[in-house]
Amino acid sequence: MQDFPTEDPTVNATVDWLTGCQYVGLIAFAGLMVFERWIVPADQRRKTVVRGVPSVFLLVGTAATLLLVPFTALRIAGRPFSAVWDISGWGPYLYPPSVQAAMVLLVAAPTALLLMRAAEVARWGRFFLPPVVLACLGIPVLSGHTRSQQPAWLIFAADLTHLAVAALWLGGLLGLLLLLGRLPATPADARKLAAVVIRFSGFALVSVVLLAASGASMAVLILDEPAQLLSGSYGRMLLIKVGLVLAAVTVALWNRTCLLRHLAAFSGAEWSTLRRTLAYELLLLLVVVAITAVLTGTGPGHTH
Repeated sequence: MQDFPTEDPTVNATVDWLTGCQYVGLIAFAGLMVFERWIVPADQRRKTVVRGVPSVFLLVGTAATLLLVPFTALRIAGRPFSAVWDISGWGPYLYPPSVQAAMVLLVAAPTALLLMRAAEVARWGRFFLPPVVLACLGIPVLSGHTRSQQPAWLIFAADLTHLAVAALWLGGLLGLLLLLGRLPATPADARKLAAVVIRFSGFALVSVVLLAASGASMAVLILDEPAQLLSGSYGRMLLIKVGLVLAAVTVALWNRTCLLRHLAAFSGAEWSTLRRTLAYELLLLLVVVAITAVLTGTGPGHTH
């Protein structure tokens, strides 16, 4: 999204807030779908509390994407928040990428909801669901500032990869916390849940590597020179984002090295500690997503 500051800071804040809701909604939706269908064993899916939650996040992401259409136009027009009802005042300033993103999601979101139901009973539903989920996840790419970067195919691929691995990590954490809402009651439950945690840990390790690679690629393509990391608000926010990701990786590594091997022993203390550290890790990633949402409206040349 381009940087179109208006005189009304409320409009700027609203656009940033809606962009954050869009990112969180669509990333969590896609991540929870992966968690439910590829990380949770098939015999446990019908019992998991994760079921139904992805739809809520998809609706949040869709609503935010639709609301971004008028508020982005309001921002471009330089109109105050109170002018949102005056369509004639901001209508001519509609931002085409925001409109395109909304139109694509208006088709993709209902299709995803239908396929989620079909996937329970039909193979064709399970076949078509992944590409539709990926289409929903890619909506922020359609309206982000990276659209103007070259080569377009490379920045698009890096941006979509970045979103996909972030979804895997954040959605998996959210799914685990939902599962851990009730701690295992028996040793058998502990072993089953421990298997899910260990399986996710392997996925998360791969996602961190891909997240670093895609993020570094995007930084090289977007920034003209390394000095921009320190000379403008975009670069400084990017450094803060990297620092928070490293903090989340540190928490994840501690979980992996110090807790995972003890989980199957059915010790309530370890499970409580895991739930707490997963919550810290998720909180850090949510802040990262919020910073990412702000970065989409701030180009690398933004210096104030």
